[in-house]
Amino acid sequence: MPKRLAAFPAAVCVYMLAPVSSLAQSPVYVRVSPEIGFNHVEHTKVVTDSTGSGSNTTAATGPDFAANLSIGHVGETSGDWLVGGEFQFSVSLRQTIQGSMPATGTGPAGVGQGTWEFSNRLGVGVNLFFGRKLAYRDLRSYLLLGFKRWSTETASGALHPVEGTFTDTNVGERWPWSVGIGITIPRQRRLDIRLRYFRSVTEWGVARPLDPLEPMSQTVEWDYKFTNNGIGLQVGFGTG
Repeated sequence: MPKRLAAFPAAVCVYMLAPVSSLAQSPVYVRVSPEIGFNHVEHTKVVTDSTGSGSNTTAATGPDFAANLSIGHVGETSGDWLVGGEFQFSVSLRQTIQGSMPATGTGPAGVGQGTWEFSNRLGVGVNLFFGRKLAYRDLRSYLLLGFKRWSTETASGALHPVEGTFTDTNVGERWPWSVGIGITIPRQRRLDIRLRYFRSVTEWGVARPLDPLEPMSQTVEWDYKFTNNGIGLQVGFGTG
């Protein structure tokens, strides 16, 4: 199995370094696309006990950087229309979006002051295209719709009424969707430029006793919601 995994990047490199003439007519492509984006994260925390609940919401923004490897196929129909799709593998450079939340409310259901974080890890997804080949210099323009599974770490900290400062952390899946526009410029090796909008919502929670040392202590629930949206600019280099 390790040999097969090692052979995959080697095959990609060989394919991308193959003579341009042998790839010019191929509808299949391999492309590397660095991406820079603007990331906005909104965090909502809800604390619930037997007497009621309290909540608060704060937001933070920051840059987002990633590297994408795409393997896809684009076909031409009559009238120079383009239809295609691709698989895309993404690696985040772990740009963490950080924010803080002020204290709100009193008692066990009060939201304590604390900090929170949002950080991507690895992603894999699919993009679908619909566009047209333009007459001017053989340009290609298209619309895209994408779905991706990201492994993302979210964390939220606060002051526990009994135990003191704590942080709840979750590494899980989120499924952002994206829409955007793109243009492919003909060169010796095609240059692909995309601008896209993305959005996702991640929710999870933790329940714990108000006083761990008291067997009959009431249970308090901490529910967390992270809403992420932003824009990303990709510049792709590859075989098509």
